[in-house]
Amino acid sequence: MAGVVMMESRAATERRRVERAAAIQTEIEQVPCGMKSCGAGEGEACRTTTGRLADQPHRGRLAETTARVDARLGWHGYNPARVDVDA
Repeated sequence: MAGVVMMESRAATERRRVERAAAIQTEIEQVPCGMKSCGAGEGEACRTTTGRLADQPHRGRLAETTARVDARLGWHGYNPARVDVDA
């Protein structure tokens, strides 16, 4: 079946996007924040430089969590694609 391109429906694409976002939000506090002024550990929310709770997690923490979730889900760019790596 060379040359066959698999397409998924808009609903399936949206469902996968929502599942990915939910997984990222669930796991964000399992990754310690690497920002020196924050120092939030596992299970703690990020804090601002004044010590208040941050509205959003810091970029580094979000990027690391996103990378972990994407690797687990097999997300690849805009189109999710399962990639099994047997090393």
